[in-house]
Amino acid sequence: MEGSPTHRAISIEFVSYNGVDVVKTWPAEIVAAQGLLEIEIEGQLFPRVAYGQEPFWAEVNPTYASNPCHDCGIVAGQLHVPDCDVEQCPRCQTQLITCPCTITSPVQNEPDPVLEPEKTPDNT
Repeated sequence: MEGSPTHRAISIEFVSYNGVDVVKTWPAEIVAAQGLLEIEIEGQLFPRVAYGQEPFWAEVNPTYASNPCHDCGIVAGQLHVPDCDVEQCPRCQTQLITCPCTITSPVQNEPDPVLEPEKTPDNT
């Protein structure tokens, strides 16, 4: 038909990570989330709550962490990917994405950089 939009099929690649099929780029998001050890809430730092250690969810279903997180695909002991609907606020103990706390930002805790030797005229 003239003037109608052209539709293209989109191919999305999936991989298995933590026993869950996820978009190919998602494992990198999970790995990056493990470096976000703290979250700043109203100017104060709080340690993030690892999956399986959330008191709120444990009360609702004590075996919830025996499977990967239904939203972000992490397993027990890992930190949720930011904006996961299962992550618990470390301050008020409710669902982080809907809690009343003012979240300033997650804090990236990066390892110390590896220093490379300086280049000298003799060592180019």
